Amino acid sequence: MQSSQGCPIFNVACDAGGKAIISAIYCISFIFGVNFIMLNLVIAVIIDQFVESAGREGLFLDNTLFEILHKKMLLDRFLKRLRTKVCIALGSDKSAQCCSW
Repeated sequence: MQSSQGCPIFNVACDAGGKAIISAIYCISFIFGVNFIMLNLVIAVIIDQFVESAGREGLFLDNTLFEILHKKMLLDRFLKRLRTKVCIALGSDKSAQCCSW
């Protein structure tokens, strides 16, 4: 079926001119924008529930970053002393391999 202008009857692009392209771009960008916002809302709810349950289980007992770093430094010092004692206990023949940890 042809109309009087030579365009098919169901072809919107012929009737609307350039407005069809603009409306298609708007529709696609709207769909992507709404999907992005909804995905962020779902992720925010999941993270909120995780933080709440982690707080109930006591995973956030350290209040500051400095406390965590202090504990890490203590553990590093303990491991260094432990490795030294293991190297000494193994003897002098294996100490070169042992102390290269």
